[in-house]
Amino acid sequence: MHRYYDVWQNVKHFLATSLFPDSCTVNNGDCGANASCSYNATTNAVKCTCKAGYTNTGSSVNVVCKDSCAVNNGDCGASATCSYNATINAVACTCTDGYIYTVSASEVSIPAGAKWSKNGVTVAGGHGGGGARNQLFYAWGLFVDDDQTVFIADWGNHRIVQYKNGDTTNGQVVAGGNGVGNGLHQL
Repeated sequence: MHRYYDVWQNVKHFLATSLFPDSCTVNNGDCGANASCSYNATTNAVKCTCKAGYTNTGSSVNVVCKDSCAVNNGDCGASATCSYNATINAVACTCTDGYIYTVSASEVSIPAGAKWSKNGVTVAGGHGGGGARNQLFYAWGLFVDDDQTVFIADWGNHRIVQYKNGDTTNGQVVAGGNGVGNGLHQL
């Protein structure tokens, strides 16, 4: 049995390197069903990368892709349900009934599969500090909803400003903006 296995491995290697120069064409480069295979012809190396919604639980050499929600509940926490949201290409956490999500200012959570732009884009403010709708004064909190609408807690102006997807200059005051206080129109 052992000799047969060695012979088969040699045949697979011959097929992969001689008849099929791109090793990804044979059995997805042994990357597995939940990974994408890329081949570098210069180095004759195969690189396995987990598909969206999957996390590598192995190493950079031995890639093992598991459902992101199956790995530590997607880092959602014990009182939340994890699901993969293809629209935002990230894990989505939904609180279990009876619980609410609270934010920690010291905790930063960026999904492993996050896609980044090489060039930054100003999504709010950008016109110096101040109280105009295209200005912020000590922005303290940020929230982005499923529609990519940005909400900013503008602490210095005692208001919450909303920036709709695509409109990066004209925020709409959705709460406060009338000075500090206890009134329904104040923050």
